[in-house]
Amino acid sequence: MHKVLKVFVLVFVFLVFVYKAFVFLDPDFGHQLKTGEYISKTQGVPLIDQFSYTMPSYPVVSHEWLLTLLLALTFPILGFEGLSLVFSGIFLATFLIITRRIRDSVETLLFCLGVAATLPFFGVRFQVFSWMLMVLETLILFGKNYDKTKIFLPVVFLIWTNVHGSFLMGLVGYFVFLLFRSIRRKSFSWSDASVAAFSLFLTFVNPYIGQNWRETWTSFTDTNLRWSIVEWMPAVFSFNLPFMAMIALSGVFLWIYRRKIVLEKKVLYLVFLFQALSSVRHVPLWVVIAIPITIEAINYFIKDLRNIKLGQVRLQKVLKFSVIGGLAIFLLQAFFALRGAESFSEDTFYPREAVYYLKQNGVCGRVFNDYGWGGYLIWKMPEAKVFIDGRMPSWRWNVSVPKEANWAMKEYSGVLSGDMGFERVFDKYGIGTVLVPVDKKESLYSVLVRKIDSILFKKEEPFKLKEELTDKGFKEVYKDNVAVVFKASDCSLRI
Repeated sequence: MHKVLKVFVLVFVFLVFVYKAFVFLDPDFGHQLKTGEYISKTQGVPLIDQFSYTMPSYPVVSHEWLLTLLLALTFPILGFEGLSLVFSGIFLATFLIITRRIRDSVETLLFCLGVAATLPFFGVRFQVFSWMLMVLETLILFGKNYDKTKIFLPVVFLIWTNVHGSFLMGLVGYFVFLLFRSIRRKSFSWSDASVAAFSLFLTFVNPYIGQNWRETWTSFTDTNLRWSIVEWMPAVFSFNLPFMAMIALSGVFLWIYRRKIVLEKKVLYLVFLFQALSSVRHVPLWVVIAIPITIEAINYFIKDLRNIKLGQVRLQKVLKFSVIGGLAIFLLQAFFALRGAESFSEDTFYPREAVYYLKQNGVCGRVFNDYGWGGYLIWKMPEAKVFIDGRMPSWRWNVSVPKEANWAMKEYSGVLSGDMGFERVFDKYGIGTVLVPVDKKESLYSVLVRKIDSILFKKEEPFKLKEELTDKGFKEVYKDNVAVVFKASDCSLRI
């Protein structure tokens, strides 16, 4: 690839990353920042929930504790703009490393498809660090000097287990790799087993002494997440053109050269592909695994063409158009990703003005909040604890604690759906203020689908919480283009 063109592509891609990171405000950013502040002030990790009134006794595990601390220390210095640059740099470095600094057209094509497939998940988010750690693991496992470099894997997992819960995915990948490597070689390596055992041991070396396993495993096995939280849903529910293109491209070459790709790589590719298809959250991890395997398979194809007359000439033409196609796919995905990021900015998605109103006028009792706003409220209105936030979908236990929930997400969903009477839930917690999104105008398609469902499946009209609140004496006291605030008419009954 021409150096000038390469520099232009990298600068352009980096600017796309920066804009995406700056515009997009992750729903978890607020509670991560406040958790880091708590750790820095108390010199200890939280052991029970500090931010909700529904599950304040729950034994919370902040599996990202180290990054939350770093976030709290750097945010006052760098601001969100500086963090956007830092996270964009890490993201760019991740894909430059895994594509070997895009030295040729094949690597350029896979770089474009890889960053495009991962771009929808990018932002000032801790997942970015897990992608980088997955790259480091992959480089060691797939490297020519594996027997020498594998001693660094325990260090990778020691860091990983203290920065993100996806360490479990990395560890599973490592054990799968070793298992099928042993099967292929028909021998067992005590050296490999020792490194693997030490890596497993080090995942328990954190302030929670292994409780991070409970938290991570609960989220990983929670089927409810895959049907209630968008980022945990199966890939069939999202449209990611570069992801599909990578599956097609890598799948074809991996099948053709399946006899030349070692068994452990093929199995690892399929395991992570299955995880990516079952939950879009894991797409970036599969991309990291797939890129070096695809590069290897395509290089076998290029070698075979050397024995065909004019094969190399024709290949260069195909690669030229393929790179152009890859850039086009990146631009298309970037357009949609940036549009999506703008819809999650602080101005368009979060109740900034409504929070200002509540801080000026006070709240009535406790606040029932929208799930996606929980982290933001913890950050911007810490004096009022939340009903639910992004940490809590899988929190559940069978302990009977007065005025607390065993599963806050279930109560939240029950209130919104009408399956659980909101008055009973509101009385339980003393809720007198409701902060929810305004009703958006339904598209013609959505109205049509709802009508067809009601006729064919005899579904009732969806429960309308706002109308029920008004009928039960709540008054609408504030409304803008994002949020609406209701307060109980008799506040003394709910405080």
